[in-house]
Formats: sequence, C-alpha cells, structure tokens
Amino acid sequence: MARKILKITYGCFDENMGFEGKKFMEDLIKEGLKLRISPWLLFRGEHHFDAMPINSKSKPFLNGSFKLGTIRYKPEHIYLPLSDNLLIFESSEFNKGKIARDYMRLNYIAVCPLEELTDKEILKDGFENREDMLYQMTEMEGRYYQDLKPNSLVSYFAISGVGPFGHANMTTYEIIETLQKKGYWDELKKKDTTGWTKDVVKDLMARYKNVRLEL
Repeated sequence: MARKILKITYGCFDENMGFEGKKFMEDLIKEGLKLRISPWLLFRGEHHFDAMPINSKSKPFLNGSFKLGTIRYKPEHIYLPLSDNLLIFESSEFNKGKIARDYMRLNYIAVCPLEELTDKEILKDGFENREDMLYQMTEMEGRYYQDLKPNSLVSYFAISGVGPFGHANMTTYEIIETLQKKGYWDELKKKDTTGWTKDVVKDLMARYKNVRLEL
C-alpha cells in the first residue's frame, strides 16, 4: 500500500466535521484494513517522558531529537487517534489507575510499511537511524511487537507538542468532553484509584460555569 498521510486538524475525526478524516478512514477500509481507535496513548518507561518537550528540564534523545513521534502496530489493523489531542499515560501507572501525565497535540498520521518511515520520523521516535529502528522493532529479543516485520503496515503519530493535563483550561475540557461523548471516559473512571477523574471535572466546573461534563 502506498504511504498515506492525514494532517490532523481540530475535529478531523468528528463525523459531523471531518470530511478529510472520514475520507482517510474510508480509503483504509477499501484497502481491507480494520481501524482501531486510540482514545489515549500509553508509553512504557520514563525515558519516553524525559525526552518529551514539556519544559526547560526536558532532555532530547541521544540522537538530538525530542520525543515527537510514536509507532503503533496491530496485525491487519491501523491505529487512528480519537481526536487531535490525546492523553498520555505511563503504562504501569495507567494499569494502577493513576492520572495521565500530560497530553499530546498531533500533527499528522502516516500509514505505511515500517521500513518506509522517513529518517526524520525515525529520529523523533528516539532511534539512532533506520538500521537501529529496524533492529529494535523487528529483531531484538524482548521487543514489544513480536510479529512486526519491516514490511508490516504501521501507524505513525507525529506530534506537534506536549501540554500539561489536569489544569482547568479549555484543552483539558475539550479532551474530557470528547472522551465522554465517545464513551471512553467511563473506562478511565472505572480504572481510577485516586479520584483524579472526578477532581479534574470538578475543577473545570468551578472555572467554567457552562461546561457540559458529567462527574
């Protein structure tokens, strides 16, 4: 399949707004692929967060790039984001019901064989070069995706920035509103062991009198 790219804009996956997102999804289905929606992103290990451009303490990878990309894979499926901003969790903290670390603003989605990712995309996901990426993703013992091959179709989420979650601001409101509308917020509420889902909504309700969120 030829490489496909979708520029991510506000509402591009909303069925009422996103013509380009809808067309992108339809084209993938015509290729015989199944779509899998990512309502948030999980990252295993602190090294991912250390390299995210969050504040002045953030440090780039050894290759000089910040964490501004991530590869997602499932056989015969293509991952697509729920919206233009996604919550990000550390995997073990997510499983323990803890609050999201931050959120990521998406720039674009690329769908292509793993081996056709660009050099810039590879660097922004923390790899030293193409050979390093292919080794870690398809050959290294203990790798995350055991059945991934160089010609396997992957989704690449290109990230334009990282912002703080949990503050009573409009981005936090829009993220939660989308998760609630699509039915994913209930999953986070069930996993929540610290009360963070209720606290964040309460803070938003206290600041914005006309918010339409459920506790």
